[in-house]
Amino acid sequence: MLAIRFFLIIFSPNNIRSGPGAYLPRFFHRPIKNVHQTHPSPKETCMKGNTKARTPREYVNGLPAPRRSELAELNKLIQKTTGLKPMIFYGMIGYGKFHYKYVSGREGDWVSVALASRKNYISLYACMTNNNGYIAESYKSKLPKASIGRSCVRFKRLADVDLKVLAALLKENHKGFKAKKARKEA
Repeated sequence: MLAIRFFLIIFSPNNIRSGPGAYLPRFFHRPIKNVHQTHPSPKETCMKGNTKARTPREYVNGLPAPRRSELAELNKLIQKTTGLKPMIFYGMIGYGKFHYKYVSGREGDWVSVALASRKNYISLYACMTNNNGYIAESYKSKLPKASIGRSCVRFKRLADVDLKVLAALLKENHKGFKAKKARKEA
């Protein structure tokens, strides 16, 4: 009885379409969005929100007061430790752009270090690896209040992490970046 009622509801004259795809009830037809029109390009957005900043200074100055000073301090630390110039890259502050190419043929551009302000935390991306895996993961025990996953170090406040440990992580990451560039040039 229930099956008959279901059939009558689905295939009632109000739910049937004519033309292409007429054999399917109306609720099976969903409007198809043009992905290229609804989503801006990756360089116009960041991973978890939009930024209109064109320079790292604009990015930092556009943040609320406590976060602004913390990111400014981290920006100085990264520049001092690595010597790399900051730029806006995929909605974050990036340092040390490089080109990668996988064996599969996929290729693209990325950065050695990136810094981003998220809603609930600050993200520091140290994207280089060594023989043991991602460099950032090897600092889990030295940064207990930070959440570390692969290349991302997340923390709520700058006071939650030891700046000397972050500087050591950045130096080791930069060493891996220089080695990668040397291999590519050779």
